Amino acid sequence: VPEIGQRLRFLDSVGLGYLSLSRSAKTLSGGESQRIRLAAQLGSNLRGVLYVLDEPTIGLHPCDNRALLDTLDALKKKGNALVVVEHDEDTLLRADHVIDRDADIDRIFGASSLDAAVDCVGGPRFGSILNCLKPGGRYGIAGAISGPMVDLDLRTLYLKDLQLFGCTVLTPEIFPNLIHAIEQSEIKPCIAATYDLADIVEAQTTFLSKRHVGKIVLTL
Repeated sequence: VPEIGQRLRFLDSVGLGYLSLSRSAKTLSGGESQRIRLAAQLGSNLRGVLYVLDEPTIGLHPCDNRALLDTLDALKKKGNALVVVEHDEDTLLRADHVIDRDADIDRIFGASSLDAAVDCVGGPRFGSILNCLKPGGRYGIAGAISGPMVDLDLRTLYLKDLQLFGCTVLTPEIFPNLIHAIEQSEIKPCIAATYDLADIVEAQTTFLSKRHVGKIVLTL
């Protein structure tokens, strides 16, 4: 019973005191699910942990918002680090450091300073993020097909031995359409095409045309 009471107090401290036992987990919003996981961490007494939170204050009443921020402060005082993506003014005012998403990344982090980065590909800072990665660094990307064309010197990837990984943003109907196109031999999976490095612009154009499933290979 004492442990149950303690866990319930943790839930209340992150602004989830209104949840009932009859509430189905699949009806929880992303912010509610995130705060439930955060509440579970409060009783762990872990130190040296990096927490990454995506807009945890969404939908909170101002009173609950203050309680959540107090909870985040408590985690920080235990020796943990928190990276919070937020638009809430109170959260920004209580942060130790605030980085504008449109800021000069090269100036803030410096060249070859990051072990890994996660971002949406195609933005104007794509090249800057690559420059900030250490040799052997990793870059997680999303929406690789949906992003616009970017200026990219492939020598940066080759010389710094960078690893790019991620996925494409797909609407629900795209996958069945792809299967149908493969069955009709309209497109080929696996290695769909091979281009010389000098033909990178043509390779990017082909890739963005969405006529291929699988890899488009650039030969060095």
